[in-house]
Amino acid sequence: MALRVLLGLPAVLVCLLATASMAFRFGWNLGSEEIDKWIYASAGVAVDLIKALLPLLIVWAWIATPRRWGYCIVAGPFFLLFTSYSLLASFGLAAIQSANKLGAHAAVAVTYDDRRADLNRLRTERSALSAFTPTTGDGVQAAQAAVTTAAEHVKAECSQARGGRGAKCRDREADERAARATLLKMQRDKAMTDRAADITAKIEAARAALATIDIKDAVKEADPQAAALALLGGRFIGDDKQRIRTFIHAILAIVLEAGSGFGLYLIFGSHAVRRHERHQSAPNPDQRPALIPALDQDKQLRIEAPTDTIERFFRECVRPALGERVSASVMNAAYEQWCAASEREPVSPNMFGRRAPWRKDRIGGRIWYLDASLPDANARPALPLQIAMRTHRRRDQSLGNARH
Repeated sequence: MALRVLLGLPAVLVCLLATASMAFRFGWNLGSEEIDKWIYASAGVAVDLIKALLPLLIVWAWIATPRRWGYCIVAGPFFLLFTSYSLLASFGLAAIQSANKLGAHAAVAVTYDDRRADLNRLRTERSALSAFTPTTGDGVQAAQAAVTTAAEHVKAECSQARGGRGAKCRDREADERAARATLLKMQRDKAMTDRAADITAKIEAARAALATIDIKDAVKEADPQAAALALLGGRFIGDDKQRIRTFIHAILAIVLEAGSGFGLYLIFGSHAVRRHERHQSAPNPDQRPALIPALDQDKQLRIEAPTDTIERFFRECVRPALGERVSASVMNAAYEQWCAASEREPVSPNMFGRRAPWRKDRIGGRIWYLDASLPDANARPALPLQIAMRTHRRRDQSLGNARH
């Protein structure tokens, strides 16, 4: 018991804390206003805690003397109802978390793809620029000054106001045309230089924006568990990742609910049931029964303990009968009749059951004395052969241990 509590209770408390937290968060997501959120969340925690205590209440009502059938009938449906809500909360919260995770991964992946596409587009646009000579504004201004100078030379050499065209008029006009062509080229190179610089700046900005996203988060599988199960168990549960995620959420919710709902019963409830059965089937050696005066066959007064009286009743009135059984109520009635006939004071039914030196077992909700028969008493039909042989072996073993 101590080892079971030491190892099992922390695990059960962790499961209970997990399911209560899930119920709280699930209820919180149901509310629209803050007060509604607190109401739903608090109610979910209360339902989850009551669910964990209901199995202990059912066990207590079952082993009580007399049994509390009303508690059992009411607590059973409530346990199923509360467990259903807690299971819904666990499953729903797992689904919400999975949806948020997938949504965040999808947003990161889309952002990464968009920024990478922008970077590739800018690089393509940069490489598509025609060949040019990098030119500054000062170079364009120098070319413009050269054009102005060449135009003045042409005017001075070719003006008719000075007596007609000079001998070098054609050369000056050719110089002017060359200067204007150089100016046009430099203006084009300057525009291409500015365009290339602008694209380069955008490329650097796009590269910096892309570097802020972790490539591992962007290219990895959104749900590795679902992907792995799709590869391993696709033949049995299909390769639909959404269906596999739903299957994972259901298994997680069921496991947590089983741990939180039945954990306390497994630790404390089963021990209480076994202790109650031992208390019903075995005498209590720690109690010292009061001595009861009785008359023996020679009518001589002597002091006889209740245990001696009960053992004498079984020796005189009960007969071994393999496979037969007598109910506890019939056995106790026969005992009381025997006490009345022999002028003895009978003990209470509970004490009689504890002191009875005969093998008993609970069958069909009632206590039966096994391999026993009463003359002139109604006993049940024989047990099946396999059960009868097993109970007979148990009785032989208990008698052998008592002799030793």
